[in-house]
Amino acid sequence: MDKSLNKIKTKFKGFNWEIYSQVAINSTNIDDPFRHCDCRIGKNKGFCNHFWIGVIYSLKEKYFKTSDWTLTTLPSDFAQKLSQVKVISGNKGEKQLVPSSFKKKKLSDPATKRPSKNVTKQWAISSYTNPHKQYTVTLYKNMSWACSCPHWVYRKAICKHIRECQSKSYS
Repeated sequence: MDKSLNKIKTKFKGFNWEIYSQVAINSTNIDDPFRHCDCRIGKNKGFCNHFWIGVIYSLKEKYFKTSDWTLTTLPSDFAQKLSQVKVISGNKGEKQLVPSSFKKKKLSDPATKRPSKNVTKQWAISSYTNPHKQYTVTLYKNMSWACSCPHWVYRKAICKHIRECQSKSYS
């Protein structure tokens, strides 16, 4: 972030992809703000979702006011929706946009730390690579999933054991 230019650099990360985006909005360029994004829409100077995250962040940091925005028409309930978002600092000092109702809590391993009263169902699934190993897949009341396999424990990514249980529970 470069506060003097109101320049925001963002990184959006998925399991096997990353998108980098930049937005700089100030009083001299508000009619055509600087924007660059790696996504297919943003590459052509389009108004991609990543651009709008930059706009919302800029508004929350008071880089400009909604009344100054003339580039596009904003929804009539935009100010009300904007009030439902806040900026917090993440675990590594990065800034994040979250719902206003968001309460920061320490991360824990849901497979081992959640109380059992939240568990809806559990399965014992054999390892695909070692049939002598079993992993526990858990479905919680809030419809979140967890597994005791290394793929889920270390990456928090949906594993083949969870997918197997999802296909069993929804079929």
